[in-house]
Amino acid sequence: QAAAVEDVVAALEGRIDRDATPDVVPGGTPVLQPTDERRRSGSHYTPSTLTGPIVADALRPVFERLGPAPAPDRILDLKVLDPAMGSGAFLVEACRQIAGKLVQAWRAHGGPPPVPPDEDELLHARRLVAQRCLHGVDRNPMAVELARLSLWLVTFAKDHEFTFVDHALRHGDALVGLSRKQIEALHWRRDAPPQRALAEGRVRRHVAAVRDLRARIHTAGERASADELDGLHRRAEAEKRHVAVHGDLVLLAFFQGAKPAERERLRQEHAAFAASGEAERYRDEIDALRRAEPPFAPFHWEIEFPEVFERENPGFDAVVGNPPFAGKNTVAAANAPGYPDWLKQAHAESHGNADQVAHFFRRAFDLLRRDGTFGLIATNTIAQGDTRSTGLRWICEHGGEIYDARRRVKWPGLAAVVVSVLHVAKEGLAGPSVLATRRPKHRIAASAAATFPDVKRLDGEPVERITAFLFHRGGHGDPARLVANAGKSFQGSIVLGMGFTFDDTDTKGVASPLAEMRRLIDENPRNREVIFPYVGGEEVNTSPTHAHHRYVINFRDWPLRRADVGESWADADAERRRELRRHPTVPHDYPEPVAADWPELLAIVEKRVKPERQLLGDNGDAKRRKIRYWLWGRYTPSLFTATTGLERVLAISRVGQHAAFMFLPNHTVYSESTIAFPLQTHAALCALQSRVHEIWTRFFGSSLEDRLRYTPSDCFETFPFPDHWETRPDLEAAGRAYHDFRAALMVENDEGLTRTYNRFHDPHEHDPQIARLRDLHAAMDRAVLDAYGWRDV
Repeated sequence: QAAAVEDVVAALEGRIDRDATPDVVPGGTPVLQPTDERRRSGSHYTPSTLTGPIVADALRPVFERLGPAPAPDRILDLKVLDPAMGSGAFLVEACRQIAGKLVQAWRAHGGPPPVPPDEDELLHARRLVAQRCLHGVDRNPMAVELARLSLWLVTFAKDHEFTFVDHALRHGDALVGLSRKQIEALHWRRDAPPQRALAEGRVRRHVAAVRDLRARIHTAGERASADELDGLHRRAEAEKRHVAVHGDLVLLAFFQGAKPAERERLRQEHAAFAASGEAERYRDEIDALRRAEPPFAPFHWEIEFPEVFERENPGFDAVVGNPPFAGKNTVAAANAPGYPDWLKQAHAESHGNADQVAHFFRRAFDLLRRDGTFGLIATNTIAQGDTRSTGLRWICEHGGEIYDARRRVKWPGLAAVVVSVLHVAKEGLAGPSVLATRRPKHRIAASAAATFPDVKRLDGEPVERITAFLFHRGGHGDPARLVANAGKSFQGSIVLGMGFTFDDTDTKGVASPLAEMRRLIDENPRNREVIFPYVGGEEVNTSPTHAHHRYVINFRDWPLRRADVGESWADADAERRRELRRHPTVPHDYPEPVAADWPELLAIVEKRVKPERQLLGDNGDAKRRKIRYWLWGRYTPSLFTATTGLERVLAISRVGQHAAFMFLPNHTVYSESTIAFPLQTHAALCALQSRVHEIWTRFFGSSLEDRLRYTPSDCFETFPFPDHWETRPDLEAAGRAYHDFRAALMVENDEGLTRTYNRFHDPHEHDPQIARLRDLHAAMDRAVLDAYGWRDV
């Protein structure tokens, strides 16, 4: 912030160009560096080489809709939003581009209005645009201040006060808020009936006052002083707070309740206070939570910006920005309890595994007016798995159309970051559009104008359509999961505690040494019954023979110990036995194994795992894992059942650059970093290792950074295998030849799968053995294609 203030001072002294990028001063020295808190929230500052094209492509359809020579007032009626504005780079770029169009409109309609002597046309236009057209939100109060400074820089006039933008740049969480209708209903459900007293009285009166006061700010121009504008803004804020407190109370009930029943009970209590006019008693508590870390900072869009949502065809004309990228674990850790539940409540058909950026896409789409557009940055996960289904899939099936997508854009500078940039238009009132033609349920009144851009671009190339997969053909939805593939793919077990393991390579001192394991087995051979070889993705990919070097204690899903609990197992009926077995301690006559039957191994777990588990939270899975510390984080009995009687199983590392399948011995614990298949034929290996399956996997699966993430639900369960694929003799022969040659090659070269396939895919690698492996892979591909009957491919 200090550096940004210094730049403001420099601008006042005329030492820097007001057109300089607000987050980079001449010489390329960054004014702002992302803090640890900003990184934790998945937020990143955006360079001008990205903001310029993104804003231009978002505004292009908006300007085209206004016609070739729009009146100046129509341009000043545009409303543009950045819902996670950070230091304001996108708003500054929007200010510049809209101001340029405004100057053109003035010249086309008789010239500009009187321009003060310390301003030129363009600067005067920027000051008007900043005050009337731009809106920004960020849940970090410091970001709001920095965005204000950025807009001051780009609109600074020597003899004028700073452009008043306090009403436009707001503090709050863009993803947490209620509509006016929900506030009137005192409920987070969209279909809840309104409370008549609120709907017909207080809410309507206060929102009307907010709208009128903000309208006076927008139309004041430069004749009003900053003090006058600030007075209007403060009055508008006071009116708004009378309404916002009701919405805040409803959301407070949601976030304070751990379960749906508790949330509803609290909501009814809070609603009673609100309906009786006693909501103000909670204001201090809500204000304190707004300043807490993490913050509880609801933002109720329709009452914050009534000028946007109470006009004909309500909503923003354009939304631009670089919203946070954060996976589900980061979202949960960086926010108040209940935040993931709220995202699923706020956005229908959303998935808990979706990246936070999908929810920003949904919010941006909801905030657009018909015919509006958004241009947003995302990670490549936006078109993958649950993130795609939550975001782009829903948008494209509800009136949105992607008209420009760049799937892989290298972040400017030295950072090795690749992002996606997407532009989406929302079906509107202007015409029948391609969507209305395809989906009758979205048909609207026709006119001569087209709703969506005629030319769509995918990675710069013209295409007829762009799907939610960021592909030029096909549909938006997931392929169906096939019954024939059920029960044949499993993610490995989540041990959750390296204290369960014996491992001489552990450098953190958490695992026990292998010598200790051997001693325990020598002293009590029965300990071998609950100690298993342990294999993860690293061993699968780096060892030429996929050899394990770790072992793990496995108490399955057993109770902890037997004791006198006041009742007998023999006397309990089946339902009571199920209840008793859910407790750590079971009756003295419980006949099945318990962890305490192996006291030496249980002592290791109590010493090396239990203290770590005690640091977990007290909600949901965390509480269960804290109580049942002697058990893994997630045990997979269905995998062990499916592999019973098999000598080996097929497996793949869950994350890796290459889709490489191999056989692993059974009677082994496979870690969560592996995917196991209870299949042991070379025909099965042939089908899975073929490029037919790999292409499907890379298209429908997801990624971690730039590596493939194999998810069974998306990659395996949906894949239509050829008939009798597990036992076909032609696939068996091709798969055996490939597997045996690859296994011998890895041993001979002392190279695991990763190094072998790095060479396999290297176009400059001409080793005869690698060439032979490629030929055998091509033979597998040919056999699989023939099995489908695709001999012409």
